[in-house]
Amino acid sequence: MKAHITLFLYPFLNTVSKGRSFEYLRLTSLGVVGALVKVDDSEVISFLLQTEIIPLCLRIMERGTDLSQTVATFIIQKILMDNNGLTYLCMTAERFFAVSTVLNNMVESQLIKPSTRLLKHIIKCYFRLSENPRAQMALNTTLPTIVREMLNENKKLTDNLDESSKKLLNSLIETLQISNQRNSNQLGEEVASSQDSMEHSSLSHEQPSNDFTSGRATSADQYDPQGRSQQVNQQHQQYQNQRQNSLQPMSNQ
Repeated sequence: MKAHITLFLYPFLNTVSKGRSFEYLRLTSLGVVGALVKVDDSEVISFLLQTEIIPLCLRIMERGTDLSQTVATFIIQKILMDNNGLTYLCMTAERFFAVSTVLNNMVESQLIKPSTRLLKHIIKCYFRLSENPRAQMALNTTLPTIVREMLNENKKLTDNLDESSKKLLNSLIETLQISNQRNSNQLGEEVASSQDSMEHSSLSHEQPSNDFTSGRATSADQYDPQGRSQQVNQQHQQYQNQRQNSLQPMSNQ
C-alpha cells in the first residue's frame, strides 16, 4: 500500500470494454482492492479515499457483471463501515446521492433476476448509511426501492434474501419509520411553537423574543427557504421602526 501499487490497477478498473479478457482484468483488480479493505484497517480506508476507487466502483456497480458488481459493492460497503468512510460519503449531497442512486438502480435491476449475495451487500450499505443523521433524513424523504418492495411484500425479492439479510432489512425499515415519526412529531411541535409566538407578538407591544432579533435560527427557518416567514419579517421590521423612532428625539437633543 505504501508503494501505491494498487494505483497501477485503476486503469484496468476504468475500462468499459465488455470483452471476457477485460472483465477478468477488472475482477482480478477488484479482488486486490477487496483484499485490502477486508482487513478493516482505517489506514487502508483513508488511503483509498484519496484515490479514485469510489467512482470506479460505482461505475462497475452500474455496468459490470454480477460477480464484479458484487465485489465492487463489497468494497463500497467496507468503506462505509469505517467511520471516516461514512463521514466522507455523507459529507456532501453529491457524494451521498451518487452512492444511493447507484444502489437504488441496482435494486431495480435485481427485481427481475435477484442475486442473494449482491442484495446482501446492498442492504448492508443502506443500513450503514442510515446510521448517519443527514443520510437518514434523505432516505426518509425518498424511500429506497428495496424498502418499498419489502413493505409491499414482494415475494420474488424477499424469497431471495437469507435470514440475516431479512433481519437487517427489517431493522432498516424500523429505523427509518422511527426516524420519520420523530421528525413528524418535532415538526408539529415547531409549527405549534411558531404559531404561539406569532400570536403572542401580535397581541402585545413588548420586545420580540430573542429568536427574532438574535442570530439564532427560528423554527420558521427550518421549513421556509427564505430563512424567515413573511409575517415574522414584517413584525421584525415594525419593531425596528418603532425602536428607531423612539431614539430619534434623544439624538436630536
